[in-house]
This record gives sequence, structure tokens and C-alpha cells, in this order.
Amino acid sequence: MKIPYSFTVLRYVHDVLSGEFINVGVVLFAPSAKFLDARCTAKYGRLSKMFSDVNKDHFRKSARFIQDRMEEEGRRLRDELQLEKVPGGIKEVAAKVLPVDDSSLQFSPEGYGLTDDPQKTLDQIYSRYVEKYHEKVERQRRTEDDVWRTFKKPLEEKKVLEHLKPHIIASKDYELEFKHCRKNDVWHAYQPISFDLQDADEIVEKAARWVGRMMSIDDSMFKELAQ
Repeated sequence: MKIPYSFTVLRYVHDVLSGEFINVGVVLFAPSAKFLDARCTAKYGRLSKMFSDVNKDHFRKSARFIQDRMEEEGRRLRDELQLEKVPGGIKEVAAKVLPVDDSSLQFSPEGYGLTDDPQKTLDQIYSRYVEKYHEKVERQRRTEDDVWRTFKKPLEEKKVLEHLKPHIIASKDYELEFKHCRKNDVWHAYQPISFDLQDADEIVEKAARWVGRMMSIDDSMFKELAQ
């Protein structure tokens, strides 16, 4: 049976006066299925080509923040009791995460439809409004976000994802943040790493960076993981 849904497109608006924007994400809400999820891209190649002065780090962090907050709201919605109030529409949900203002990231007016598979519809809308307009390279590189997406759904189905949270392990001279951690007697840290790079030197360099980070974890940090 098809159910109603609403969606909104996340836009990067470089200049509010000119109105130029690039689609960078999609949020879909199907209240009767208690489904709320988002897909946002942190890739900034197309942004850099269109807007030379774009703040890449700020954009990447903001896009990931919105993705994380929407997923958090989606988990909260699924866990709510049947009698608790469900948001009236995507506009209300979006405003909770990203208030309407003149910032560079803004949500579009709502779109509506019917679906029998909200997740599949979200992926289709994302492909239509976001991926379609990002310039294709000869070989699409698999990012850390892509790697994590492979494991996210199984972890969610096993009720593990909702227990994961960022955790910083710090020593005297170094600290390392893992974004997906849980404590069950001892700390468990999950870190997606993609080595899907075209240049062999880049692969070696990235591996060396991670080896260096792990070597910087001294005995006191290992003790924290074991606490």
C-alpha cells in the first residue's frame, strides 16, 4: 500500500542576493511509516568549480552535521510511543535541524508524493536532484561516507546504531576522535576508511597517516579503550 510522503532538498546558497545554489542533499518524511531520513553529500568538487571562495571545511562539517541530526531525529521518531505527537510535515522537521535564515545551507520548498518504499524513494530523489547534477568523473571514488553507509543499515537493524556516539581518546600530546563508538564493558570504536584512490602513492600516504595516528595512541589511551 502506498503511503504519503513529503521531501525537501538541501541547497548550498553561495550568494543570497544572486540566488545561485547547488543541491547537496535530500530529506524525506513519511509520517505514517515513522520514516525520516536524509542523504547529504560532503563532496565539494562542483562547489569549488562554481564558487572559488567556498569554505570547504565549513561546508563539509555542516553537511555532515545535518545528516547526523536528521538520522538522530529519525531514530527518535521510530522509538516514540504511538500516542506521542508526530511532526506535521517535512517543513516542521527541517526547521528543527536548520532554522530558516540567510545561511549558506537552506532547505527548498516541500515536494510531495506516494510511495511503498520510503528508503528507495529517498535514494531515487537524491539521485535525481543531487547526483545527477554533480559532474561525473571517469571513476567515482568511494568515500568514507560511502563505506559507512554499507554498514549503517545492518547496524541500525540490530539496534546498534542508536547506541553509537563520538568519543575522543586523549593522551598528553595527542587526541583522536572516533565518530562511532559504544561502551559494552570496554570501548568499541568503528572507523570507516576508504582506500579507493587512483594513485598508489596516495594510498600509501593515507595508510601511513592512519598508522601514525594509531602509533600516537600510547599505553594510557589503550587503557581507556579497555576501561
